[in-house]
Amino acid sequence: MAGSPGPDTMVVAQQEGEDPAMSMGKAIPVRFPDGTTRRLEVVAVVRQASEALPIPSVLLDRDLLRAHDPRARTEVAYVSGAGVPAVRAAVAAAGTRARTGNAADYAEALYGTARDSNNLLLALVGGMSLAYTFIALANTLVMTTADRRREFAMLRMAGATRGQIVRLAAYEAAAAVLAGAVLGVTVALLTLRSLVSGLSENFVTISPVMPWALTAAATGTCLAAAATTAALTATYTLGRQSRRQPRMPRS
Repeated sequence: MAGSPGPDTMVVAQQEGEDPAMSMGKAIPVRFPDGTTRRLEVVAVVRQASEALPIPSVLLDRDLLRAHDPRARTEVAYVSGAGVPAVRAAVAAAGTRARTGNAADYAEALYGTARDSNNLLLALVGGMSLAYTFIALANTLVMTTADRRREFAMLRMAGATRGQIVRLAAYEAAAAVLAGAVLGVTVALLTLRSLVSGLSENFVTISPVMPWALTAAATGTCLAAAATTAALTATYTLGRQSRRQPRMPRS
C-alpha cells in the first residue's frame, strides 16, 4: 500500500485527534527489544474508529524488526487478490503452521475465545443469581403462604375445596413471577437500547443480542419453583388446619 513501512520509516495507527506529535512526516525515536534506538519517519497514519479494532499502534518493516529481535513473528498477514485455497496451498508449500481463512474466519478466531469466556462468565453469574433467587423465592412464599391461614379457612368455609385453594396459591405465585419477568425484560431491553445507541456513535453499527433461550429457561425454572413451593406450602397449611379443626360430636 502507499506509505508502507520501510527500513527507516513506520506507520502509526491512532484515533482522531490523538497525539499530534505522531503526525505524518515526523521522525519518532523508537527503542527496539535489543536496546538500540532509531529515529523512524512516519510515512502514513491509519485512522481507527476505536481502540477495540485489531490494528497495532505501530507498523514496522518486518526485516527491520527481525534485525533487532530475531524472535519476532508476524501475527497477521493480509493478502489481496488471492482466494483462501491458493493462500492455504502456498502456506502448506512453505512448511509453516500458519492458519489461513477469510475475514469471517479471522473474526471468529479473534473474538471466538472472548465470546466463549463471556458465555461461561454469564452462566456462572446467572447460575449463582438463580440459586439465590430460588432461596429468596421459596423463603418468601413459605412465609406469606403460612400467614394466610385465616384466608384459607374463610375460603374453606365459603365452600372452596382443598384442591381449589392449592391451585389458587400456585396461580398467584406464577402470576407474580410472570409479572416480574416482564418488568425485568422490559427494563433490560430499554437499558440495552440506550447502550447500543451510545456505542453506535463511536463504533460500527452494533446489533444487540438478547439471550432469549436463557431468559425463557430462567423464567420457566422460577415459574415452576414458585408454583411448586406455593402449592406445597398451601397443602401443608391446609393439612394443619384440618388436623386442628375440632370434630362435631355425633348425635
